[in-house]
Amino acid sequence: MNMDFNIPMPKPVLQIEARLSPQCSTPYLQMRERIHYFLTSTKASLVCFQLVSGIAEAHDELVRTFVEQIWVAERSGSPSPSPLENNSSQTFLTGTEPVSSSTTLSMGTQICEINSVDLSIHVYQLNDEGATEEFDYDRSGHDQPAMMAHHWVLPCREFEGIWDNLIFDDQVQIKLLEYVYTTFLFSDKNVNPDLVSWN
Repeated sequence: MNMDFNIPMPKPVLQIEARLSPQCSTPYLQMRERIHYFLTSTKASLVCFQLVSGIAEAHDELVRTFVEQIWVAERSGSPSPSPLENNSSQTFLTGTEPVSSSTTLSMGTQICEINSVDLSIHVYQLNDEGATEEFDYDRSGHDQPAMMAHHWVLPCREFEGIWDNLIFDDQVQIKLLEYVYTTFLFSDKNVNPDLVSWN
């Protein structure tokens, strides 16, 4: 017996990072909803690894006032889109209407249509306080306490942009993020690291 099940494939997920100004006190959940509406109502597609334009002209006052930048990160899930080639004459969409690209998109650039992906919006604010120093006051034989470490409250403005400027042949950054995610996931599930190793 042949049964044909039309099971819809889950949409791929497009990761969005939205940086709020330090003055914003609106709850993150509300800001995510406003940013989601801003993107879906004004953009037909988004380009991976590029900043979103038009925030200063947004109709939503919260978005216009408190969103410093919106960054489109990686796209995950299947099916994968075909990367555009350097000599492509295709257009990409920056608003609700198609706009021809005046600059050539680099090899591997992915353009994602808004209605074909799920948006995963991560909202954050940068800490401006800088590093605090930790001293060891118990060391004998020293007139002054020894400085042991620096501590930062993350995310901090001092480190903003450094991660994106780290270029490797291998996908070290993605592997690190997957490792951290696995660590948190196993910790939440109380997985015994002596039985299951995720190194």
